[in-house]
Amino acid sequence: MVEPIILKDYIEYSSGSVVSKTLKQNPAGTITLFAFDIGQELSEHSAPFDAVVAAHHASCLNQTS
Repeated sequence: MVEPIILKDYIEYSSGSVVSKTLKQNPAGTITLFAFDIGQELSEHSAPFDAVVAAHHASCLNQTS
């Protein structure tokens, strides 16, 4: 049986940047997980495979004392 994964546990958020992590790669394509900071975006590019995007929005509140 395949166990579900919690995507947020597979990638670290980095302030002011885009972080990517390859989850699966084979001749049919690649599954890549991204974490975007506010204002960041994926640059235009081409790939030999069709693209599928699944988006999840999460917000974080940082407090300083």
